[in-house]
Amino acid sequence: MKKQMRIAFAAALGTLATSPAAQAQVMTDTLRFEYAVKAACGRSALTQPEPPLAQGQYFTSINVHNPRSAVVRFRYKVAVTGPNVAQGPIVGFFPALLERDGALRIDCNRIRQLVPPPFANPADVFVIIQTPVDVDVVAVYTAAAPGTGGVNVTTMDVERVFARRTLIMPGAPGPIDSGVGTLP
Repeated sequence: MKKQMRIAFAAALGTLATSPAAQAQVMTDTLRFEYAVKAACGRSALTQPEPPLAQGQYFTSINVHNPRSAVVRFRYKVAVTGPNVAQGPIVGFFPALLERDGALRIDCNRIRQLVPPPFANPADVFVIIQTPVDVDVVAVYTAAAPGTGGVNVTTMDVERVFARRTLIMPGAPGPIDSGVGTLP
């Protein structure tokens, strides 16, 4: 099956990409960089025997930077984790645009807008970002312990998120077999 898919894909590329410009367009349309960023947002309380997160307030800020001299259009979605080894809903794709050397943030305010209410507090999700070119993605995680003095940061972590290359077939809503789209 995989071999048949590879042969079909190679044939499609050979048919579509006869000139260098056509080859570049096919690669732009089909090869994406994908970033899977873990995010936790909201207050976790001891309302169940074993809550998904320790008691406290969680914040995630996902920063996306375009280091290029041209505009980058990309898309993102939110994959919600469900309780007890159950999959939650997948929400998106949503378009976004970064001007040259521009940066934007996908934070808990946006994530809570997208996550259905039963999963929203705390929201325990992956934000999947797909771009046609490599960009900088950094996640900033902060947490606060419960207390009477408001929200005071008790821990902070900054993580660079690395991309994986994923093949998107023209007209397909998502990636095909990762073994086909993975480049050495």
